[in-house]
Amino acid sequence: MTYDQSNRHISTVGTGATITYIRDVTDRIIAETSVIGATTKHIHYSFTDGTDSPDWTIDADITGAAAVLEHTLALPGGVVVSIQNQGGTYNWSYPNLHGDTILRTDVGGARQGAIGLYDPFGQPIDPTTYALGTTASDGAVPNNTLVSGATNAWEGSHQKLYQHAGDIAVIEMGARQYAAGLGRFLSVDPVAGGNSNDYTYPNDPMNSSDLTGLAYRCTKQRLWCGSPAERIWGAVAHVISFGPYLAYYVPNRMSRAANKVGCRFGRNGCAAAHVLNVVTASPVIQAYWLDKDARFDIVKSRTTASIESPYDEHFRGRILGTGTHSPFTWLPGLWRDSSGKPHADIEW
Repeated sequence: MTYDQSNRHISTVGTGATITYIRDVTDRIIAETSVIGATTKHIHYSFTDGTDSPDWTIDADITGAAAVLEHTLALPGGVVVSIQNQGGTYNWSYPNLHGDTILRTDVGGARQGAIGLYDPFGQPIDPTTYALGTTASDGAVPNNTLVSGATNAWEGSHQKLYQHAGDIAVIEMGARQYAAGLGRFLSVDPVAGGNSNDYTYPNDPMNSSDLTGLAYRCTKQRLWCGSPAERIWGAVAHVISFGPYLAYYVPNRMSRAANKVGCRFGRNGCAAAHVLNVVTASPVIQAYWLDKDARFDIVKSRTTASIESPYDEHFRGRILGTGTHSPFTWLPGLWRDSSGKPHADIEW
């Protein structure tokens, strides 16, 4: 493998195949030249947004309309449609819950080829022998592109191109190449601390991913991601947050319901609802918890980058001010930060 002066991967040389890439300033692959056996192909990729998932695949060796090999569309649910041969062929790629392409059909819904199987780190499994790491198993993936020796397989719903020409078996995972057989990237992480070390893929590939090659991303609730220490802290934070959550959420909903019902009876009913909220404990309980910024700082996810509360929700409403504010002043926010400034909402 070779890299440019910016440490970006630009070519892979294997037995029987050589793939060379051209990248733009955002590190996206915009062109590739493949030499597979005696055949040389030049492919260009075109994009309609800032992601690294190409929308158009163009054969640079052909001129005219026939140069457009395929138009790729990403649909809700992770389904990817490849419109090939100027609309003459439609390839529908269906993912599993992880986002890996396991099935390819034609426009009529008939399955094309075998079902794609992968180990947790993305290594293809031979659907007949269930072997791993062989030339046959490396190529046992749904053939859903017109690029020779390449397909959208593991993480295929995100259009992460898997190169399997010759004895090459790597995935173009954003800024770096990923070898599923090793469960490792093949170059140093350009972002310090992006993963547990410079080369590793997230240690829990079922619940985490690193599609950019820069830093891992938790794909589930953070309670189930991270190191054992982070998971323990996540469980503790969730338990601690339950009390403040109930003390905050229930009175707030009661107050809003009272205001909504009262205001249906006109100005007098609306005023009566406000008086009811003032004389009951509802706003007092809210103000008590919301005034304890330190307590919220403990349970809110901002205390650590690896924890999120399961009660993620935006709350809006009006509360009775306390502390430095007049006890009879209705504030437009639901909580105050440590500087005493009111906020319009709270996000755990």
